Amino acid sequence: MGKKNTSLGCFFWLAFILLIALLFFINKDNIARVFENTNAMSIFQKKEPQQEKEIEADLQGIQNEIEKIRAAEKAEEASEKKTEIKPEETPNQAQKTEKKDSGEEKTQKDTRFKEEKKTASQKSNEKTAKTEVQSVKKTQENKNKEESKKEEPKLEQKKEKRNYKVYLAKIDSDGKLVRKAVMRQLIKTDSPLTDAIQSLLQGPTTEEAKQGFRSFIPPDTKLLSIEVKNGVAEVNISEDFQFNRYGIEAYQAQLEQIVFTACEFSTVSSVQFLINGKKKEYLGAEGIWIGSPLSVNSFVR
Repeated sequence: MGKKNTSLGCFFWLAFILLIALLFFINKDNIARVFENTNAMSIFQKKEPQQEKEIEADLQGIQNEIEKIRAAEKAEEASEKKTEIKPEETPNQAQKTEKKDSGEEKTQKDTRFKEEKKTASQKSNEKTAKTEVQSVKKTQENKNKEESKKEEPKLEQKKEKRNYKVYLAKIDSDGKLVRKAVMRQLIKTDSPLTDAIQSLLQGPTTEEAKQGFRSFIPPDTKLLSIEVKNGVAEVNISEDFQFNRYGIEAYQAQLEQIVFTACEFSTVSSVQFLINGKKKEYLGAEGIWIGSPLSVNSFVR
């Protein structure tokens, strides 16, 4: 009887478990949904909350940034130590420093040695450049001196002078105008006739004036041009030549001065006067003839 009851009990529990399993299998979707909605799975599973993961990630990022900043600061300190020149240290300090940072000290010494070597090289290059500039200057100065020495003979040739005879006037003891020749030393050029007439138009020198020489050519008279054709010198002169306040003798004297001065040259036998490029028949109000070439024979008294 007891065995029979035991068998029935086992059968009952087996049937009950199968019933429960069948119900669970049938309602497994509903049971899973209930577990998800009630977060009951967290009871059976040991998982870190999402918030803690995020906080942990933020802390890790901050730690990484701190390490980057420290690395950058160390790099800056290393570069500053390379450029700075350290003051002299006492033997004890030097020994301590060598014990602590012997490798770093060696690097700094190498860096200083390179900088000093570079500075010395730059100074040497500057001295060489200065020496070269001075050498070029000296060479240029010597060249200029040599060129000036070469040009000196040319200047001397240009300054070569020649004696010219020009005619002035004097008033003799009887009060008459007398024609007189004076010698003038002028620089030699390719236009000796022009130089002689230009010198005549300047009037007597201070020394000549002391000796009583005068010029009756109006002081504002200017020589415009001279051209020699077949022995005739065409003297083109400014309009001021027409106005002489001393009368007919003065007009006669001013013409004589130019004609006699021009005829001292072998290429000139007579002078044709032009006033501002135009030929005129008479000079001044006194009516002295200038319409044809005048020679020294035109003034024989």
